[in-house]
Amino acid sequence: MKQLTFISGASGSGKTYLAKSMQNDTPDTSVLGLDSYLKTRKERSALGVYHGYDTRSYDTMQLKADLFSLINQQKSIEVSKYVHGGGSSGLIKVHHRKNIIVEGVISLYDEVFEPYKNFSQGIFINIHEGMLFNVKVGADVQRGLLAKYSIDDIMKTANYYVAGYLQYCKPSIKNATQVIEK
Repeated sequence: MKQLTFISGASGSGKTYLAKSMQNDTPDTSVLGLDSYLKTRKERSALGVYHGYDTRSYDTMQLKADLFSLINQQKSIEVSKYVHGGGSSGLIKVHHRKNIIVEGVISLYDEVFEPYKNFSQGIFINIHEGMLFNVKVGADVQRGLLAKYSIDDIMKTANYYVAGYLQYCKPSIKNATQVIEK
C-alpha cells in the first residue's frame, strides 16, 4: 500500500530538510516540493498577492492535476526545479513510488490535502510567531538584503510575513496527524 506524507509549516521551518531526511531513510520514496508551483513575482503582484502563504501564489490547478497523476494514476510527473531563494531552474522528474512525500507551505491546506486526508499522514512543523519573525529577518540579512533595503523595510516585510503565516498557514495545523514543535 502507498504511504503518503504531507509536510507543512512556515518558510524556513525545516520542511525540505525533513522531507529529504525521510527520503534518505525510507527506500522507494519520492519528494514533491510545492515551491515548484509558486507563481512568478509578476504573476503574484498582478493578483495582489505578495507572499507564499496565500494559495493564489501557487498554480493549484496544475498541482492538483500532478498529485492526481502521481498518486491515483501512478504516473511520474515533471515539475520545475525550484532553487530556494533563486526561483526555478529547469525540470525535474518526480517518480511514482511506494512512498510519496509532499512538502510545502500549502500542503496541509484543505484544497490540497482534502482528497488524501483519509489515507495519508500530515506533519506540521510549528514555529512560535516570535521565532518565525527572527527566522525571516535573519534569512533576509543573510541574503544581503540590508544592502538594498533599510532595516525598517525588512522589519515591515517580516511583520507582513508573520501575519500571512497566521492567516493562511497556521490554521492548516488542524489537518496534521503529527505536530513538531520548534
